Amino acid sequence: MDSPLNDSQLLSLIKDYTERLKHEPDADVFCQLAHSYVRLGLIDPAVTAVQQGLTHNPQHLNGQLLLAELLGENEQYDEAMAYYDRVLKQYPDCVDALIGAARLDINQSNLDRAKFNLDKARLLQPDHPALRDLALQINDSVGVVELDANLPLVTATVAELYFKQGLTEKAVEVYKTLVRQQPHNEVLQARLNVLLDQVGLKSCTECGKLVEKLESWLAAIQRRRKNV
Repeated sequence: MDSPLNDSQLLSLIKDYTERLKHEPDADVFCQLAHSYVRLGLIDPAVTAVQQGLTHNPQHLNGQLLLAELLGENEQYDEAMAYYDRVLKQYPDCVDALIGAARLDINQSNLDRAKFNLDKARLLQPDHPALRDLALQINDSVGVVELDANLPLVTATVAELYFKQGLTEKAVEVYKTLVRQQPHNEVLQARLNVLLDQVGLKSCTECGKLVEKLESWLAAIQRRRKNV
């Protein structure tokens, strides 16, 4: 295992990286330069280093993720989220961006969107080490007790995703769980009632088709008997 660098060594690295960038502005060592600043506790110079690097490497994935993370640490939440959104437009399945965005949303109590991003990240990479801790943070925030953090989070957003995919029965099951957790939430109950009505209408329609088919068969049999 490499021993940690002391301040003098870090300053030497910063000098080397800075010199290289002067001669090669498009070099991707700007991330290493930023990390060196961070290890010295200097967040603002780290942010500046990444921003300058991205002017020459605007599609640099690790650079965009690093800048979003640093902005978040600097409590520049809107700017940080804008970079995570930018990454996710380019790479919709980027787990690190999903988790980073979820972490920001948890810090700002935007729990529904945080849950949605965590659910998607869990589907893509179920063994990611950050998932359990972030799920527990959400559970603590909403006061959920004894919820397994390895299970998919139950949210209205997930239910609506099921509904949009035509999986109405699954959406109903999610809303039933939510109503049990929040029995006084009239919005959840109303949405559940709407979905239950739709499931009922679907069942009635299918039954009606079956009855029509049976009546058609019966009529055919009766006609055949008359012709015998």
